[in-house]
Amino acid sequence: MQQPNFPNLTDPNYIIEALLGKGGGGEVYKAWHKRLEKYVALKRVRDNFKPDARIEADMLKNLKHEGLPQVYDFLVDESGIYTVMEFIPGESLAQKIKHNEKPFPQQVVIPWARALSNALVYLHSRKPMILHSDIKPANIMFTEENKVCLIDFNIALALDGQSGDVMGISHGYASPEQYGPQVLPRALRIVEVDTTEKLSDVRPQISSSARERQKIRIDARSDIYSLGATLYHMLTGERPAIASGEVKPLGQFSLALSEPLIYIIEKCMERDPAKRFQTAEELHRALCDIHKLDSRWKRQNRYRMLAVFVLSGLFVLSGTAAAYGWRLMGQETVAAFNQWVHQIPAADSNAPFLEATALFPHNPEAHRAEALRLFNEGRFEESAAFVAGYMARLSAFSWTGEDLLLIGDMFYIQGNAWFELGDYPFAAVAYAAAITNNPTVPVMHRDYAISLARMGHVSEAEGVLANIADMVISMDSVYLLRGEIAHARNHHEEAIYFFHRVLSVSGDARIRQRAILIGERTYAQMPGYEAQRVNWLLYGRDNLPAVYQAALYHPLADAFIHTGDYQEAITIFTRLRVQGNISFTLAQNIGLLHQRAQNFPAARDIFTELTTLHPGDYRPFMRLAFLVLEEQTARNMYERDFHEVLYWYAQSRALYENRPRGAGDDPEIQMLNTLIDELHAFGWLEGEE
Repeated sequence: MQQPNFPNLTDPNYIIEALLGKGGGGEVYKAWHKRLEKYVALKRVRDNFKPDARIEADMLKNLKHEGLPQVYDFLVDESGIYTVMEFIPGESLAQKIKHNEKPFPQQVVIPWARALSNALVYLHSRKPMILHSDIKPANIMFTEENKVCLIDFNIALALDGQSGDVMGISHGYASPEQYGPQVLPRALRIVEVDTTEKLSDVRPQISSSARERQKIRIDARSDIYSLGATLYHMLTGERPAIASGEVKPLGQFSLALSEPLIYIIEKCMERDPAKRFQTAEELHRALCDIHKLDSRWKRQNRYRMLAVFVLSGLFVLSGTAAAYGWRLMGQETVAAFNQWVHQIPAADSNAPFLEATALFPHNPEAHRAEALRLFNEGRFEESAAFVAGYMARLSAFSWTGEDLLLIGDMFYIQGNAWFELGDYPFAAVAYAAAITNNPTVPVMHRDYAISLARMGHVSEAEGVLANIADMVISMDSVYLLRGEIAHARNHHEEAIYFFHRVLSVSGDARIRQRAILIGERTYAQMPGYEAQRVNWLLYGRDNLPAVYQAALYHPLADAFIHTGDYQEAITIFTRLRVQGNISFTLAQNIGLLHQRAQNFPAARDIFTELTTLHPGDYRPFMRLAFLVLEEQTARNMYERDFHEVLYWYAQSRALYENRPRGAGDDPEIQMLNTLIDELHAFGWLEGEE
């Protein structure tokens, strides 16, 4: 019997049995759905959010992810407006924490963190973006199979180039910016500017009148903070302090936590959003690669000790005589060596390097040239490892001052390799070693400062900028560094201004490319600037030499996708494929874009081709199952036939079960399992097993 304190719904299909919870977004009830013959969760949207409710529900009905509840329907009733969602039976994280007598170990927390960050990646990649905005232990459920599910979205925070409104604050888990401008550093208080003004004319200075119109922009980084705070609670057993500046550092707990995990959580919980992970995808990658990061972390500490030892030894020995004996050998041998070294950077193999080192095994010129060859071929990890292997043998030899300059160049090449790989801590260490050996080269200082800015160490980067003020350094390098620092501080307009300045004064194609690439990342973080992002990349494509254009194609395709111009993105990816980039991922992306553009025949052709090229891979068959599912859903209800979905599903499932051990679970396959079960439950696959 309906309890009097529950809403009395006019729709007879729903019988409310319990209040599951309430928060800033509204109340959530457990209800029995007579027609579906299953429990559902009814979220009653608060009255002041009613105008947005239909938009919210329509968006969420299309969400399908293992880590999120399925949205079934949208209910308008006299008692309120409700979103009808899948009911997740099980225990919340808040209950687990309450019942657990001690903190959860990191080997338990990391898989949960990966699952939750994966759900965030999915939410944040929707168009428009969907923020959860209230991640906390009470909103994380563990199913009866012990799988993690993120529930109770603040669905109204769907961003379409606008700021999100804070609908309630969960103290300790909410990001600092959710409390209002007064708790943010001055540099992070967003100001409104006239968006009709040409961005190239915008100067770093903001008028005093603009400062009076401060507002707070809630974005993906707010969810990242909340997830980090939740992981903090899991690992420590303590709820984080309300003021982020008062949060007890993880290192002060007597816990067996790895350095990378501490780094990840503390980066999530940075008070300054610019210092956090900038996207959920970036966070998810860090969590998935944490074991690799752990080995790198240990290797980095060993490497730092090695660098200190090597460099101190080098300076002690720098004034001694050369020890190779190669300078004492005949001029013919030296000429042959120089000829082989000259060939190394443009060679298509390591043969010239082997020839050169057969003559003089330890001469740094040959090793520097080989490191550069590997770097120029895009073999960044090999280049960095090659330099590290050579440096490990340095203490066995004596060097002249000229040799030390070459060694500085090698460290610089290594720093550039780590930088290209996005490993900025490693890059910073290598750049510092390069500067120690060769302190008069301005670009080494510039790139060291940029790597610091990428790590979020903005003050240190600004210190390097101040220290090189008296050096003879080109203005394009200064503008590039100032733009990077502004980008790290999340001062988007200022960053774009300086990247424009780079393009206006620089004739160096490499520096221009770097300004284009980091400028593209800046535009990508500016809601409402999707068209400017496209035009910025098109400028780079049309004005950079061909060798520097390749790095722009994937960002340009992504930019077109965000503007809804799928055909242009398809054109770019197809061109790459014709040029010889025939990777599975590229072909799959082309098919997915055709599918998103509702060009189902073209998508089918791509996925079918992939089943032929990769007959043992379950993914092409899975893609066909999803494609047919969408094709049939788009048809009139009385014309739908989902039996082909079952055909492709059966093949993908069989291949999936035979995948290599340790390959990990694919949430899309698990999502497909759920959809097949639903097709059976609703009678669309009668007579099929």
